[in-house]
Amino acid sequence: MGGLPSAALLERFATSLEELSIAGVRLSSLTGLPRLPALRCLSLPDNRLSGSAALAAVAESCGATLRHLDLGNNRFAEVQELAPLAGVRVESLDLF
Repeated sequence: MGGLPSAALLERFATSLEELSIAGVRLSSLTGLPRLPALRCLSLPDNRLSGSAALAAVAESCGATLRHLDLGNNRFAEVQELAPLAGVRVESLDLF
């Protein structure tokens, strides 16, 4: 299974990174996602993400600035799993 890019790599660009795509790597967890205070666009399609814990990690990492979130073709099955995003001001959300 795939995973997040190395913490060292993400932390190197953490304060300036505005777009991040981690697509199609069979990612099943976002544990270890660092704080990304400038991130506006996060693309995570074609992975194995599911459950509210994954979305809680997104909200904690970049919820203040995130505007576009692509979660298409993952394993989210219930609307309740989206609850951690309630306080995030996402303008574009792809779940299909």
